[in-house]
Amino acid sequence: MNLPKSENTGYFLSISAAAALFASLCAQAFGQQPAKDQVHPLLREAWLQYQDYENRDREQVVSLFEKYIEEDPCSVFLAEIYYRLGSLYSNNANHKRGETLDREKANVHFKKAHELYGKKYSVEADAAWSFLAFAPGEPTSSRKAYYEWHRNLFDKGTSEDIYPIRGIALYVLYNCTPELDPNEKKGQYRSYKKNFPIQNISIERALFQYASYIDLLDFVRSYPGTELAKHCREQLNEIDDRLELFDISKLDSEPRATLASEDKATQVTVESQANEIRQETEMPEQDSSAEQTGDTSQIDDAKRTAWVVYLLIVCATLSGGFLYYVGMRRKKAKGNEQS
Repeated sequence: MNLPKSENTGYFLSISAAAALFASLCAQAFGQQPAKDQVHPLLREAWLQYQDYENRDREQVVSLFEKYIEEDPCSVFLAEIYYRLGSLYSNNANHKRGETLDREKANVHFKKAHELYGKKYSVEADAAWSFLAFAPGEPTSSRKAYYEWHRNLFDKGTSEDIYPIRGIALYVLYNCTPELDPNEKKGQYRSYKKNFPIQNISIERALFQYASYIDLLDFVRSYPGTELAKHCREQLNEIDDRLELFDISKLDSEPRATLASEDKATQVTVESQANEIRQETEMPEQDSSAEQTGDTSQIDDAKRTAWVVYLLIVCATLSGGFLYYVGMRRKKAKGNEQS
């Protein structure tokens, strides 16, 4: 802006006043932080660099967060810090700056975050657990635990199930107290109840996508009446229809399921359940009348084959006689010419 110096000063003062007003409103709404200089400088610097997505240096951000943890190992923000560290190697990596995904590093931090959050809900707690539950190689039990946590939170939860610490951003930028008050927790739980049905669609879709045949059976039995159970039953019916095209007895010599876990006890369960499925789907034995009909058809086939062979012999005999007759005629003709 090409304004005179005095006008520039007024412009920036108005911006500062607006920012101060916004901070004041946040402080009134969320609770006043006693003094801004009480925010740890390492936490402030780490957060400011973390949110500067386009220009930050990931390793420097990690270093700042780790130094802060060393100086304040009992910080109420530890759970969120570990989640943020994990996100730097996962969903928050800046590929334009050459930052690559690193599942191993991400999961180390997500596990620490999950241990601190426990079963309390926040957006960050939910994200950390979901990354762990649907990580490649994780057993179905991990995904079920995550899904059941959400179901119980939605059906039986209260505002006391909300994680009681607010986000770092409000603390660092707007002087808000770290702890949520009871009314805030009630408001967050109402928001969760309102939005979860939409999120639940994505969770059930992911469970269905990762499910093996045995998982499909388990979901139908464990979660009756859900959309997940409905889709699993449809998939099982489709598989059963395909199985009817094959000889079910061959299942004894073929793999019946592919599981992520190699646990022997699980394999025994798979074998027993597959045997039950096979017994339910086996075709009943044919009655004696059907067998007699099959024998009669075999006799008719044999008769037709005998007639074909007989006709071939007759044709071969006639062809041989004809060739013999032609040969004798030629021989007689040559004899007459010589005489």
